[in-house]
Amino acid sequence: MGDPVNWPQIIRDLEERDVTLYKLALMMRCQYVQVQRWAHGVEPKYHTGAKLLAIHAQYVVSRETLQSESHEQQNNKLSA
Repeated sequence: MGDPVNWPQIIRDLEERDVTLYKLALMMRCQYVQVQRWAHGVEPKYHTGAKLLAIHAQYVVSRETLQSESHEQQNNKLSA
C-alpha cells in the first residue's frame, strides 16, 4: 500500500496554477462543496481521487517538468 495522499496540498497546488475550486468542480463534474471538503482533508473515493491526481499531473507536474527542462536547456547553452 502506498503513502497517503495529502489532498489539501493537491488542491493548493492546483490553486497556485489558477485552477480555482469552482473550476476544479467543473472539471471533476462534481459539486463545489465536495471540492471544498477535499481541500479540508476529506479523502475522495478511489476513482475520483485518481481523476484529481490526473488533473494535478496535467496542471502542476507537467508544467514543473517543462520549466525544469527549459531551465536545463538554457544552462547547457550558456556552458557551451
